[in-house]
Amino acid sequence: MLSIVFIKLCNIFLFIIVEIECRRRGRGRGSYKRFTKQRKIQLEIKQDLMLGTINETNQHIFVANSVIPFCNTSYEEQLKWKEQQANNLCKKLGKNLQYIRTTMNYIYATLVPSPVTTAYRNKDEFSVRHGVDGNPKTVGFLVGKLSIGRAMCVPPTHLMSIKESHKEIAKCFQEYIRLSGQPTCLNFGQGFWRLLIVRSNEVGDLMACAVVYPFISTTATEIEMLKMQQYFEKRFPKITLMYQVCAQSRCTQEEAPYELLYGRPFLIETLKEYTFKISPDSFFQINKPAAIAMYNKAFEMLELNRNIVLLDLCCGTGVFSILASKRVKKAIGIESIKMSIRDAQESKKLNNVDNAEFILGQVEKKLDYVINNLTSPEDEIVAILNPGRAGVGNKAINALRNSTRISRILYISCKPDYDSTFNNFVELSRTYSTTPPYRLTQAT
Repeated sequence: MLSIVFIKLCNIFLFIIVEIECRRRGRGRGSYKRFTKQRKIQLEIKQDLMLGTINETNQHIFVANSVIPFCNTSYEEQLKWKEQQANNLCKKLGKNLQYIRTTMNYIYATLVPSPVTTAYRNKDEFSVRHGVDGNPKTVGFLVGKLSIGRAMCVPPTHLMSIKESHKEIAKCFQEYIRLSGQPTCLNFGQGFWRLLIVRSNEVGDLMACAVVYPFISTTATEIEMLKMQQYFEKRFPKITLMYQVCAQSRCTQEEAPYELLYGRPFLIETLKEYTFKISPDSFFQINKPAAIAMYNKAFEMLELNRNIVLLDLCCGTGVFSILASKRVKKAIGIESIKMSIRDAQESKKLNNVDNAEFILGQVEKKLDYVINNLTSPEDEIVAILNPGRAGVGNKAINALRNSTRISRILYISCKPDYDSTFNNFVELSRTYSTTPPYRLTQAT
């Protein structure tokens, strides 16, 4: 996974690429298309031809090729390939802008490598499906395609990117649900067991959350969860164990609250000298050492100082705002997820930060209010835009373009080759008669 940063310096973009997650397959499209599509076709052909021959001995080869397709490639070679793709992305942006009569200077991109390449993931989502032995209560990652009915679930036993503690939790969960009388939710409308989410921090604290479908009554669900609690407490008495009853593919805390079985309902993680509270559905970079490298590079290129007001857009748990608090006059985060805002507020208190504020709402609806009411006319304003992999909508891009107060914008994307994210880059750079465009001038 790549993180790409665009920065506006008086109508100038700078561009950073940091290796955040190593060796794990991405799902984006765009400048990575040729290699990714070729690799995907090869994998699908192999899966279609060999899925019938998968067994307990070779299943880990299948899942490694599916989840970590670069597992047999040296990290140095991976970086070379990804740097090439990043430069292809710059070239593609230039060609797209040229097509719509907007010029862009050629930019050469380099990568900032991850300090760690194994056992770095602090969050994993394990599926519950049929395994190679036909058991529908197998916990792991999927090989094949569910959409065409050809998929099997393989345990994460030999995956190098997964922490051993996460593997142990997944194994325990599989053991329990195979003893349980409740069926797997293979299709919405029936079944019970769906997912297991495991999170951890650097000191080894663990949080596990079972996601279930509302197939049985509330009382029956509570009884089943009590049994699971008793089973887990014998093996993992010091972890946090929770569950969520979710009728959709994914539910927020507001849609379906996480219910605590035992432990505390959050994790505490440290970044540099700061402490952060992480709830079950809060966003936090999955590769902490690489995230620190990204934050350092971003702040270096933003050239923050005590005269600047930082707008942290799509701020999540407020990590950027809090890390930058000693470097800027003020930091203001905007986030649409209520639990993330609560975590940001808690982290602000934990770190005794008094020059950060966090606002609940969408960027396009809150940006003008924040600039007009929470900053002074003489303030220099810079912004960090750190959305999900699909980027932001056109309304948010228009709000940023229409703002005359923002002097620099740093855009971070974990999937810059997604069509919707790439379109954000184009729309920020496109020449309009009403608002000045941004310009990409540096990549590092």
